[in-house]
Amino acid sequence: MRATRKRKTSGNLNDSAVAKGEAEIGGHQVHRMCIDGGSSFKILYEHYFNRLRSEIRNQMVPTATSLVGFSGEIKWPLGQITLLVKVGDDEQSTSTWMDFMVVRSTSPYNGIIGRPGLQKMKAVPSSTHGMIKFPVMGGTLTLRSSKIIPIECAMVFRPEDQPPPVNKVE
Repeated sequence: MRATRKRKTSGNLNDSAVAKGEAEIGGHQVHRMCIDGGSSFKILYEHYFNRLRSEIRNQMVPTATSLVGFSGEIKWPLGQITLLVKVGDDEQSTSTWMDFMVVRSTSPYNGIIGRPGLQKMKAVPSSTHGMIKFPVMGGTLTLRSSKIIPIECAMVFRPEDQPPPVNKVE
């Protein structure tokens, strides 16, 4: 996702600027987060969780809550962890603490932010426009979805499988 920030200028016009940072979870920059207004949980997948610093991973606590998937399958999380989520750059950003369930599952995403997370950030997502907007001090921060990410996320392979070659157009 690419971040742009809109701030009031003279009159009723807005200008946009590219923000340097996009999203951080637990102090680590993160890409490929699924924004899912239909989900009632915030999830980090184990492959991303394992990349966090050990002092952060050690904050995970056990949980007795099961997760029920779209097709009715039940997943038991490895645990739960509270992390600071920051979206934006040093100049303009929004941040909030979120409780994530850590799940062992194959996914092209590093995690999912569902309704409760969107509400905490006062975010307004638009899948039609491929963007999400957040209120920040002095304006609105807009994250726009990258075109290559949905293609990458559509290709999920087991470790022993080899992905087909991809021809990049620049």
